[in-house]
Amino acid sequence: MSLSLYEGKRRDPMPLKVLVSANVVFGLCSVLFWEPVSLVIAEPILWATGQGIGTRPELFDYPFVLIWLLPIACACIAWIASKAEWMKLAYFVAFYPMLYLGLVVGWYYLTPAQWH
Repeated sequence: MSLSLYEGKRRDPMPLKVLVSANVVFGLCSVLFWEPVSLVIAEPILWATGQGIGTRPELFDYPFVLIWLLPIACACIAWIASKAEWMKLAYFVAFYPMLYLGLVVGWYYLTPAQWH
């Protein structure tokens, strides 16, 4: 006889754990280490939102909250969705912040300047 602690439930897949962890790490790094992170992200966010972020932003200032709260909130939603076994929703929500911020930063740095 064998004992299974999962009792018929599926384990959380490793790629989802990595995506959720990456979102949490990025959100925390953008809050705790804003000055080094701002060297890469501040200009594309200024271009995309029309509002700049200073070197010492308040926690709930508009563009800054987009950078740290979006990944943290999506990580929480993805975790809840994985526990409810809605795996497609969990993967979409876990991948969304990286897709969104990656597109903004990538479009800013990789396209010609006249496209901005």
